[in-house]
Amino acid sequence: MGATLSFEVACKLREEMDMEPQHLLVSGRRAPHRVCLPPIYDLPEPQFIEKLRSLNGTPQEVLEHQDFLQLLIPMLRADFEVIETYKYTRRPRSVVRSQRWAVWAMKRWAGTI
Repeated sequence: MGATLSFEVACKLREEMDMEPQHLLVSGRRAPHRVCLPPIYDLPEPQFIEKLRSLNGTPQEVLEHQDFLQLLIPMLRADFEVIETYKYTRRPRSVVRSQRWAVWAMKRWAGTI
């Protein structure tokens, strides 16, 4: 979610304030114009919890504490819905180019290319 939000803020700064960041370094998300994986926000609760488990982003202690998990599920579903229903709007390329460079740089730094 943070990568998409950062991208949109950078675009808005350019469009509405004639300001553009020199770099936009993000990770954890495909490029904004790429389609996401199948949505999970509307899965039945057991499948939603299993998907959370498989993503390895929710501590095991949270997944095992049913009362606490029940408090979090509506917020988690809302977060997933926001990002999974996001619609990319085509923009001038400069911000997008910075984002792609960042991905290349991070892969190079990590030694994966």
